[in-house]
Amino acid sequence: MRGYEDSRDTHSGRREQASARHRIDMAELSTDRLMLRPVSIEDFDELVALWADEAFARPIASRGPFTREEVWFRLLRDLGHW
Repeated sequence: MRGYEDSRDTHSGRREQASARHRIDMAELSTDRLMLRPVSIEDFDELVALWADEAFARPIASRGPFTREEVWFRLLRDLGHW
């Protein structure tokens, strides 16, 4: 009989295989003045600064600056959409 640890390893392996099958390579588009690419976790600090700027946040969200926690949840949601 397989133990709990063995079962957990099998499920983890299946998740990794499924993730690899459904991974989408997103294109990066660039010009001399602009680069478009999917958002990533590494963008967090820059996003915090961006969403802390009331001039940026108010027209988009109809409110003032976002907290770090709000930016984190927004980033996770955006990653989930990709």
